[in-house]
Amino acid sequence: MQPLSLDEFDRRAGEIDRAALASGPHAHFCSSTAWVLPAQAALMPRRQPWLYELEDGFAALMRGMHEQGFRYVEPLEAMWGLACPLLGARTADLGAQFEQLVLARRDQWDVLALSGLVTGSALLRELRDRFARQLVVQQNPSSSRFVASLEGGVDGYLARRSRNFRKGLRRDVRRAAEHGVELDIVADLPADQIDAVYRRILAIEARSWKGAEGTGIVDGPMRSFYRAMLERLADTGRHRLLFARVGDADAAYILGTRFGDTYRGLQFSYTTEHASLALGNVCQMRQIEELCAEGCASYDLGGGLDYKRRWAETEVQSEILLVVNRSR
Repeated sequence: MQPLSLDEFDRRAGEIDRAALASGPHAHFCSSTAWVLPAQAALMPRRQPWLYELEDGFAALMRGMHEQGFRYVEPLEAMWGLACPLLGARTADLGAQFEQLVLARRDQWDVLALSGLVTGSALLRELRDRFARQLVVQQNPSSSRFVASLEGGVDGYLARRSRNFRKGLRRDVRRAAEHGVELDIVADLPADQIDAVYRRILAIEARSWKGAEGTGIVDGPMRSFYRAMLERLADTGRHRLLFARVGDADAAYILGTRFGDTYRGLQFSYTTEHASLALGNVCQMRQIEELCAEGCASYDLGGGLDYKRRWAETEVQSEILLVVNRSR
């Protein structure tokens, strides 16, 4: 069990991301370095690294002191509970090694929070059963995300949607074309163009309903979080970004990432003055067409808004395993 600094964890991003991809059914991208390191820097309170290389993978956590006086260990991203902190393919071996790590350092923590564990998964059962033998374990619902299969390409995807959905989508695409909407794919994003492209994204956000309600990514920590994430995605060519334009003006964008054989949607917005053109639907469909063309297997829309149910077939539930150390 080799401890790692945040800098070492970052330098080994490729290796850690491969371990994330090999890990069970969990939210692979949200356990990867492109998600957890920007979240750690922009969204989380000050904490100390609790990062370890295990024999069969990695344990990616941070250690902090709660305002109520207890010491906690949690994933780098603990805001939404999407990051799974144990990365590796061999579930039983990984669980045994992590148990050994946790018990050997029992004097360092009072509460251990393990998020991003898919309900019913082998890793969740392995960790629960191991820790329940010696410690107090609580299993709590955490989050859900909607996932669509892209099997069969565009035709296969649309065949799994309702007739009304398909009819409405065809109408939206046709109407956007009639109003001169153009869709521009950003295939390459060199480092010296990231700031300019991000300014375009933020300008659309500011003129969207999210900007009006203060729920977008224009200001504060979320702005820094997505800027850092976009830089990492562009550096590895894993960003998937397109803009919708009406005349000479940007009217919408959609941003996501390809990680393994899954596309993870991240953000999209459209300006309020073009809300009647249903550019959210138009951009989503164009993104799906591009993903199918490159052989992507699934589309993880994330959680939150209920409209995502119409675009997906599966709702994946995740849980947080809380382990309480009462030996102190």
